[in-house]
Amino acid sequence: MDATTASVIAASAAAVSASVLTIVSFFNIIALRTQVKVADYNNCLQLVRHLSDTQRAVFTSKCDSQRYDFEFRELLNLIEAVALLINRSQITKSTKEYSTDFICEALAWIESDKSMHGTLKDAVTADNTFKELIIFRQLHRARIDTLAHDYRDRPGSNKSEETSSE
Repeated sequence: MDATTASVIAASAAAVSASVLTIVSFFNIIALRTQVKVADYNNCLQLVRHLSDTQRAVFTSKCDSQRYDFEFRELLNLIEAVALLINRSQITKSTKEYSTDFICEALAWIESDKSMHGTLKDAVTADNTFKELIIFRQLHRARIDTLAHDYRDRPGSNKSEETSSE
């Protein structure tokens, strides 16, 4: 075999190798995308579970004022952390969509129920307490105000005469 033939065979082998590598890379990218989607879904489910458990704890502790205050603060701290992730675009798409809806509804619920206003005021311990929720509220003001109005108009609601603008 002469040098030209060997070069042609080597070039052909390199081309075949590059083609196989491209195909393998393509399937690896597809597998990686699937893993990312599964991770996103799992993150969303985990957050849903955690938010639901925390919200349930607030509702079930209404008879014990100390426990209620604690659980309410826990819920506020959790949604503050999620608001930070949303505000900084550090959260996956499906989790962001769910979390945004949840926080809008939670803030509207707090604003529409005057019995929560004192607990909220007591939870604020510094100028930057719930800073991310304030930013989130400013970004989603129209939706939160509409929901709060709807919640106040529901029969049996604890109607609030005042709403917070922050």
